Amino acid sequence: MVDTMRAERFYAESKTIAVEDVPIPEPGPGEVLVKVAFCGICHSDLSLINGTFPSQRPVVTQGHEASGTIAKLGPDVTGWAEGDRVIVAAGRPCMTCPRHREAGPPGGQPDPDPGQAVTALAGRVAMLTGASGGIGKAVARALADEGVDLFLTYGRHGDDAEEAATYARGEGRRAVVAPADLADPTAPARLVEQANGELGGVVGGEGIRGVATKLAHHLAQVACAAFDRLDGVKRV
Repeated sequence: MVDTMRAERFYAESKTIAVEDVPIPEPGPGEVLVKVAFCGICHSDLSLINGTFPSQRPVVTQGHEASGTIAKLGPDVTGWAEGDRVIVAAGRPCMTCPRHREAGPPGGQPDPDPGQAVTALAGRVAMLTGASGGIGKAVARALADEGVDLFLTYGRHGDDAEEAATYARGEGRRAVVAPADLADPTAPARLVEQANGELGGVVGGEGIRGVATKLAHHLAQVACAAFDRLDGVKRV
């Protein structure tokens, strides 16, 4: 049996990557070993390489958006079998920060409260950076649905940010689109000033977090439903 696998490795000190042969890990208690069939490239993989995200380890095996088959079961694993086709969850709770301790193990996070944190945003103004990307546009739509006026910024692809603004206007919301170079340290203050001047007071981060939690819950439900429609594919 082959005891090594090919892996793309990121070295934090030199900020370089290399494809190497590394030992195949043994699944521990409650774990499974997945033989990867396909793997996507996440923007966070790129952000490690370019230094946007500081690495938490000296060497990182990248590629967390993967699918494949279970090759081996660790001790105490139930409900899974070797050969099961699976899609791997992109992250897992650290169980050390207050939020994860409160939520508990995976699956223990309660549904977001549909009350004060979200409904209090109606009639307010939110500034959203990165509004031309897929996640940014989804957040913009969710905010518009909650009655929020939008100040949308983008680095590239202004037409995509304008698409999000058009949706918001169709919902009866005000929406302004502005280019932004967030590598410029003076940009955030200037953008807030512009947003306040054109639309009024910008809502703080706590309110946005309420909508983000609601949106994440909705997207997770959609994704899970899509995965469940795939013949013979489970979620790890």
